[in-house]
Amino acid sequence: GAEVDFIIELPDRIIPVEVKFKDLKERKIGRSLKSFVLKYSPPEAWIVNLSLQGEEKLEGVILRFMPFWELL
Repeated sequence: GAEVDFIIELPDRIIPVEVKFKDLKERKIGRSLKSFVLKYSPPEAWIVNLSLQGEEKLEGVILRFMPFWELL
């Protein structure tokens, strides 16, 4: 049952993307994204939200928290 919202597939890597339509107050990793990261070990994962910016690491994977407007 665990899933991520999107997967960006590039020639040399994949990037899982989790989208949260809210103002996140803290850098917290959801169960679904955490399961994906632990299973597939992508170089990075994105958590797109309304305002929170920053980075965390989980098992060597960079988790990038980014406001949606950074994607525009």
